[in-house]
Amino acid sequence: MESRLSLGSGFYRAFFLALLSLNGCGKNLGDCSASPRLFPCTKKTAEDIARQALSDHDYDLAVETLGPEVEANKADASLSDQEKYRLHPLLAAAYAGRAGFSIFSVLENQSKSLDNQGSGGIIEQMSSFVPSPSGLSTSTYGAMIEDMGSAVAILKEIPSGLLAETESDSFGKSSTLQLTLYLSAHSVMIMNKFILSPTTGVFDASRLANMSDADAEAILNSLTSASQVPGADNPAVQKKIEDALSSIDSSPGASRKEKLQDYLAKNGGGTSA
Repeated sequence: MESRLSLGSGFYRAFFLALLSLNGCGKNLGDCSASPRLFPCTKKTAEDIARQALSDHDYDLAVETLGPEVEANKADASLSDQEKYRLHPLLAAAYAGRAGFSIFSVLENQSKSLDNQGSGGIIEQMSSFVPSPSGLSTSTYGAMIEDMGSAVAILKEIPSGLLAETESDSFGKSSTLQLTLYLSAHSVMIMNKFILSPTTGVFDASRLANMSDADAEAILNSLTSASQVPGADNPAVQKKIEDALSSIDSSPGASRKEKLQDYLAKNGGGTSA
């Protein structure tokens, strides 16, 4: 059965605002080579270049271009908080894209079934949108997990007050939505290291023995944070996260790692929590 991350129409509306925020047309994006020119042509800004790079899936260029801009904005005392953190969602999207997670793919999937609440647990549903370690070297997949972690860290720099969702605040909607998704994706990407064969991509419970206490804490902390994002209004996905955390907590085991291992052994192959 096809797995869909079905998040409800409210989530879709918020995500559509996020898409507009990330894919908006800037005043300097005119084609300077066009003749005759329909609009005044000015030099592209770093933001313009990064937006085009995201559209072209050139995530390295987007990260390299936006990184210095984000740091400069944070250090500029003359800017308001929203101006200081305005580019954070864009940079986070660049890191997530480099990690193999495309928010545009989530939107396309969601548009097919806006009000279907979906079946399956958070692992099954999120796995449709995160890369598999199959066919990748350990270092390559590890770098992708690090990039997703960077996407999360960048969004966490935004003050919680700016994440509070209002009906007219597309910045808050975009940032909150991205943080919930990226935390969930980060957790599932780490999980996949210990439940999927690196050669076949097939579920392999024997790999759970390689999980360390630190790995377990990273997974659980990301899931817990995803369920507690300030101002989040994504009830369907948050319920799936909360259900998974509840199931993990009630699993047999003397430690959090053992409880997680038991849960993944029973649910990591695609069975809903």
